[in-house]
Amino acid sequence: MAPQNGGQPATSEDNLTITTFSQSSRDMHVRVEKPEAGYLCSLSMCARVPLPPDELYDLLISPTDCMRIFKTLKQVNHRRVLSEDSQGNRTVEVDQTGTWRFLMFRGSFTVRMVVEQRRADRTISFRLARPGFMRDFSGTWCVRPFDNASLDALVNKHTPSPLHRLQSSLRAVEQSLGLGATQAESLVVLQQSIAPALAPPPALAKMLQRIAAKQITRIMSDLTEEVDRINSSRSGSSSASSSTAAALPPSAGGDASAATQQHTLSRREKREQQRQAAAAAAEQALEDKKRLAAHVTELR
Repeated sequence: MAPQNGGQPATSEDNLTITTFSQSSRDMHVRVEKPEAGYLCSLSMCARVPLPPDELYDLLISPTDCMRIFKTLKQVNHRRVLSEDSQGNRTVEVDQTGTWRFLMFRGSFTVRMVVEQRRADRTISFRLARPGFMRDFSGTWCVRPFDNASLDALVNKHTPSPLHRLQSSLRAVEQSLGLGATQAESLVVLQQSIAPALAPPPALAKMLQRIAAKQITRIMSDLTEEVDRINSSRSGSSSASSSTAAALPPSAGGDASAATQQHTLSRREKREQQRQAAAAAAEQALEDKKRLAAHVTELR
């Protein structure tokens, strides 16, 4: 789907405006906000990705997968784990070279960053390890389930209402009790600030803003391509397994009769197992509802 842009009229070549602009498609929205004094720009991006949050987070923190997926990542010159614990928290120092492209212009840049990964809330924060041509290059990636709770939190993050806080508490209780549904899609949110060591002239600043926005859209396009490949591969494997099972030839003579009896017995056993599992699930659900009601009473 072709991008749809809001704000000021877009340029014909890049479909982006000059100072403050936003670029949207069905599953992604990128916004470059008017920068604070001394900053080139502040970017925000949110995207819908058809992959479970934990799996998507694992892709983003894997050095091997990142080198394979992202075309803007040219090479990793240095990587060192500074700290790590058993909870999935890790701090890494990484020096990497990236590439950029804008119209007929191309180039590369090298930055050394400190990256902090927090598995509990699926966040990846980064900042410059040492300044160079950049005075500040920092931001945070956050991977959440794509659901009403995440979208509501995104809308109400600045001025949450009492109702929103109560809803958040109830959802937290649901998750702690294991009542939350398994999520098949993710909401990816990025907040990023860029400040060069020397303030560029206005004309150059406008071009650099467009380059920064294009970098984000390319990164997300690469990630979306990989997710589509993963989902297509799974779909193909499932279809192949079904076709193979359907194509298996029946046994001959007495073997066929024995196989039929065994199949009938297996079906009876399976139905009995399903009945027992359903009864156990109903009992557990009733117990969970009682525990949830008790927690809600405490919240009040």
